[in-house]
Amino acid sequence: MALDIKVFRLPLQGLALDSINVYFVNGVLIDAGLYSMRTLHALAKSLRASGLKICSIEKVVVTHYHVDHISLLPLLYDMCSVDGYMGWGELKAVRNMNSIVGFFEKVFEFFKSNGAPVEEVKSIIDSHPAVRFKELYDAISSEIPIKPLREGDTLLSGALKVVEVPGHSPGSIILVNESEKIAFVGDTLLNDITPHVTAHLDYEDPLGDYIESLKKIESMKLRIAYPGHRSIIEDPTARALELIRFHEARSKEILALIKEKPRTGYEVAKNVKWRVRYENWDQFPPIEKYFAIGETIAHLLHLKKMKLADYYEEKGIKYWYAINP
Repeated sequence: MALDIKVFRLPLQGLALDSINVYFVNGVLIDAGLYSMRTLHALAKSLRASGLKICSIEKVVVTHYHVDHISLLPLLYDMCSVDGYMGWGELKAVRNMNSIVGFFEKVFEFFKSNGAPVEEVKSIIDSHPAVRFKELYDAISSEIPIKPLREGDTLLSGALKVVEVPGHSPGSIILVNESEKIAFVGDTLLNDITPHVTAHLDYEDPLGDYIESLKKIESMKLRIAYPGHRSIIEDPTARALELIRFHEARSKEILALIKEKPRTGYEVAKNVKWRVRYENWDQFPPIEKYFAIGETIAHLLHLKKMKLADYYEEKGIKYWYAINP
């Protein structure tokens, strides 16, 4: 089947990134976008410009459960009875949350145990965009009949193959057309910016999984990758290798910090040289602190998995230290 790929850039109101790329391919919408009237209007206008209507969408495939990729799905389901699809690991993670409120209660304790001050954690969680859409996540979890996708499953008569790429989220997937060597990669691969990899509850080594996912993409020797944000990636192999090297360097930086002295995950995060425009930690917006702390802990967990670091606990707080070879 020849793929008719339409690229729509939709607004992301109130988020750090100002837009998301969604792809309409032979009746399938890859990622839904953010729940807002602006997003819905932009999607409708984009479809109309191509001679289509909203309910020309027959299926929605969500690459991962982050709010900017999934939260419009319940509305599209109610309007058009679209078939919803998601990676089985991602769907399991959403359903295991029970509720977004319960999920962030656990995040609160997780960040506290890694040394983050209570008031700072509270501001971080209160500002997270997913908190605003708790009813939508509840609907996704229990009301919408989402179909799970597994490694090797196909869509569009075999034209798109599902590949599991955990790391950016527990059950991220990409969709690959093997004959044309193209893929729709969600946020697993992005140009210009580095996809965040944050520690998830009960997720042993998210960074290790992400690096393996990047190696999987590198081995495919793709010609073009269509990402969830920013520009189309013309050399996915080089970009995957670049991201692997980036995380290797970041792990070395974090290991050096805990070689100096034991530190909490929060203390490490404050001392990492983040590539941001802010002059100091206090200037970080709460959502950026969420990503920074989560990614720092992901690196520490990876170093622990590699037997290069470990932690001890004092009064319920984890202190990370380097293990001498």
